[in-house]
Amino acid sequence: IAYYGVSQGAVLGPVMLAVETRVRTGVLAIGGLVPIELPRYFDIALYAPRVKAPVLMVNGSEDALAPLRACQEPMYDLLRRGNPQTTRKLYPGGHGVLEGLFGEQIRDEVLAWLDEQLGPPPVAPLNGAALRRE
Repeated sequence: IAYYGVSQGAVLGPVMLAVETRVRTGVLAIGGLVPIELPRYFDIALYAPRVKAPVLMVNGSEDALAPLRACQEPMYDLLRRGNPQTTRKLYPGGHGVLEGLFGEQIRDEVLAWLDEQLGPPPVAPLNGAALRRE
């Protein structure tokens, strides 16, 4: 199982990744450690270092909602404490970088990450032989 969170899902993703041990990898797209009011027991900074699964962070370098130095880098540093395999990919653009000029490149990057972490998905035969009962 992989976790894929975009924007708010990427901000809150470390909670899911830290507590659910069946999740083998995560992709956090256009998120970071943003200053939002949450109860102390739900503080993202407490969960992020406890994430043991490798994570791919994908961000826009000019994101106004999750700025590079204030939000993205602190999240990345905390995630790497739990798993040094955590990787970050920065693309030119802001919070809508997934729909921008690099959308296809980002999609390919995410799929390559998932293939690397989970293995490529099985390919079903085109003739439907696997579906027939003998």
